[in-house]
Amino acid sequence: MNAPDTGQRMITVGRLHGAFGVRGEVKLESFTDPLRAIASYQPWTLRDARGQERSCEGVKVRT
Repeated sequence: MNAPDTGQRMITVGRLHGAFGVRGEVKLESFTDPLRAIASYQPWTLRDARGQERSCEGVKVRT
């Protein structure tokens, strides 16, 4: 599934490091300053190793 082409440039603001826990949580490395600012950049578009993209909304960030 590819994300719709909105004509906007995307930047990388973080990287997922795998699943964590039993509630669908993931480990996330934030490249933003401060680190928690990554939560304000939504919706997120996730791209997998094959280049396929998926949009995620309503993401909650905890430390």
